[in-house]
Amino acid sequence: ADADASEKASSMAGSVSILTAQRHSLHAYIQHSLQTQLALGRDESGPKSRDSNGALDDTTGWRSVETSLQAVAAYVNGCGGAYVADVNVDDADDAQDLPSGTAQDGHTTEASGAATGAADLTTEDDGTLLAALRYCSISHVNRHVRAAGVQVLEQLIHSVVAAAGSTSTSTTNGDSSSSMEMLTDPQSSLRIVIVAVLKTTLADNWSQVRMAGSVLNRVFWLALLQTPLPRGVDLEETTAALYPILLPSMCLNRFYLAQGVKLYSHETWRLVFGQTAGEGLRRVAENAGAVCRYYIKMADADNHAVREASCQAIAELAHKIGSHPTCAEYL
Repeated sequence: ADADASEKASSMAGSVSILTAQRHSLHAYIQHSLQTQLALGRDESGPKSRDSNGALDDTTGWRSVETSLQAVAAYVNGCGGAYVADVNVDDADDAQDLPSGTAQDGHTTEASGAATGAADLTTEDDGTLLAALRYCSISHVNRHVRAAGVQVLEQLIHSVVAAAGSTSTSTTNGDSSSSMEMLTDPQSSLRIVIVAVLKTTLADNWSQVRMAGSVLNRVFWLALLQTPLPRGVDLEETTAALYPILLPSMCLNRFYLAQGVKLYSHETWRLVFGQTAGEGLRRVAENAGAVCRYYIKMADADNHAVREASCQAIAELAHKIGSHPTCAEYL
């Protein structure tokens, strides 16, 4: 009986090892595809309209950048908390048999170079996943690519929260080190990218991207508010630096013309600040400088919907803060 049990355990361990290797190989291939397609840029091989002048960014081809980002998001979602444990796995060995990518202009991207370290969430160096996500979510001209990049970051937060909720990694001195440090540490590369992406996408000119940013914003805030934080981390201190950056756009989006963004932003506000009476009002008052500067900037935006939302937000600010007995002094 003992021999049978030992044989079964050995067989199971072997199966797990094979599945893990296959999973790492798949991850390496997806990362290679993303990095290669970003390097190749827009597919301009097809016929173009004489009058387009490159303006049709949403109808011209961007190869498989969006598809690769969706594949990354699906991979992270499937792995759950295990993805965070795998981020430091070197994919170089898994990528050695991947094909190299060659563009029509002869440019070649080596698979092993593109995949090595691409999953590392501790750095934004060139060729890493975080560097690609920052570029795709903030700077890429195509709105579908920007939205897809934001969705990958959303899944990364879910993975961090799942890892924090399942296990903690014990260090040699007996303390507990949580994966939540990736979201609470101001120097964390993942948190830096998330905040930078939120600052831009919550004010994106396309409602599709603004909605994706709103979803990411809610997931980020709820992860900080509802997940046990690492030992010694103070919630107030962790969130204090976020208010001047994210609060202005969170306020304004409650008046945005697109109903999906507006209603979702109202619900996010309730979830984040609705637990304590007057909490949202107090936070806005304490960050009145950042909020007012943002409103003034958006009142001069090219998008009429943004200008209208800004006017309504300014009226609310004057009414609720300006007439408040204790908060008026902040204005």
